[in-house]
Amino acid sequence: ASVLPPISLITFLETDCVDTPEEQHAMAIVIQRGFDHILVPIYDMINHNNEALNTNNTDIYGEDGFTVYASKPIKANEEIFCTYDRCLNCDGVEEHWGTPEIFRDFGFVEAYPQRWYFEKQSIAFDLFEQDASNESFPFEVVWDKVLKPKDEHQVESLEEAYQRVDDLYRFEIRDFQKEAIIPHHEWSLIVQYTEALMTAMKMAIQTAREGDERTCIGKSCVPEPNWMDVAIEDLDENYQKIYQCENIPDNFDYVYNEETGMNNAYVELETIRSGRRKIQFYEHESNKNLCYFLNNIPKKCSSFKLHYDEMFVHKTAKFIMGSIKRVVLVGGGDAGLLNEILKYQAVESVVVLELDQKLTRSTYKYFGSN
Repeated sequence: ASVLPPISLITFLETDCVDTPEEQHAMAIVIQRGFDHILVPIYDMINHNNEALNTNNTDIYGEDGFTVYASKPIKANEEIFCTYDRCLNCDGVEEHWGTPEIFRDFGFVEAYPQRWYFEKQSIAFDLFEQDASNESFPFEVVWDKVLKPKDEHQVESLEEAYQRVDDLYRFEIRDFQKEAIIPHHEWSLIVQYTEALMTAMKMAIQTAREGDERTCIGKSCVPEPNWMDVAIEDLDENYQKIYQCENIPDNFDYVYNEETGMNNAYVELETIRSGRRKIQFYEHESNKNLCYFLNNIPKKCSSFKLHYDEMFVHKTAKFIMGSIKRVVLVGGGDAGLLNEILKYQAVESVVVLELDQKLTRSTYKYFGSN
C-alpha cells in the first residue's frame, strides 16, 4: 500500500471483471455516474457536497422502489446535492473512503467537510472549515472514534510524510507545468489535491500537538523564540531586555571612533594578513566583548548577535515553507551566520562560499560555531 492516500492508484477496473479498453470505458461510465452499480436517471447527475447536502433517499434495493426527497427546504435555482460516502447504501465506505478516494475515483477535490484516512499511520479524521480569521487554526479536526492518534509514533510518521509532500510541492508541483505530458486541467487538479492533502496533514499534526512547545510542522522543528514575532521597530527595546549582555553597548562607536581611535579597554589578540586583507581581533578586558576588523574597518562584535546573525538567518527562515535542508551561504566567512543556520535540526548540508580561507579559519578560532 502507498504511504499516503489514496491507498491504491490501481482500481478494480484494471484488475477485475474487464479485459478490453472498451469494457473498461463502459464500466467506468456506470461507476462514475451510477449509484453503486445501478444507473438512476436524473439522480445520477446530482453532484456530491456533504456541506451543502440537501437530499436524502430510501434504500436503493428496497421492495418499494427508490425514492429521493429533500432533506431541507430547497430554494428555486438552488443546486441539488447528494453524498457519495455517507449514503444509505454506501456499505460503510465512510470508514475507509473519503476525500482522496473521491479524487481518485471521480476526479475532483471535494469541498469541506473532508474525510481523510491515513492507512499507514492508522489515523482518520473529518476536517471542517472554521472562521477564516483564525489564521492559526482555520480548520477543525474531528478525530475518528477508533482511528485517532494514540502515541507519538503516529504523529511523527505523519510529520515525516508531510515533509516529503512539502518538498515535492515546492520543488516539483507548485511552479512546474508538464504541458507536454499532462493536460493543464489535470495538472491543476493535481496541485489542488496536493494542497488539500498538505492542509489536512498540517491541521491534524497541529491538533495532535496542541499544548506541545513546538509551533511548526515537521520532525525537525524547534521552538521559536518570542523575539521572532516582534515587529522590526520594537527590536532595539526587546534586544536590550532579552539578549544584550549587561553593560556591553551594541554599537561600534563604543569600540572604535574615527576621531579618538580604538577604545583602550580593548586588547588586540591577533593580526593576520591574508592575500586580500588584514584581519584583526580585539577583546574587551572586562566584559569579554570580542570584535574583528578588516583592513582597519570594524566588522562585527559578539554583542551584535541579534542585530546581525540572528536577524539575518531566522527572519529569512520564517519566509521559507517547510523545514530547511540545504543551504548555500555566499560570503559570511566569519561563521556567525553558519552558527545560526546549524541551529535548524533538519539542515543536512551547508556550503559556504568564501574567497578568503584565512578569514574563515581565524574567525572560527575566535567566534567558533556550536
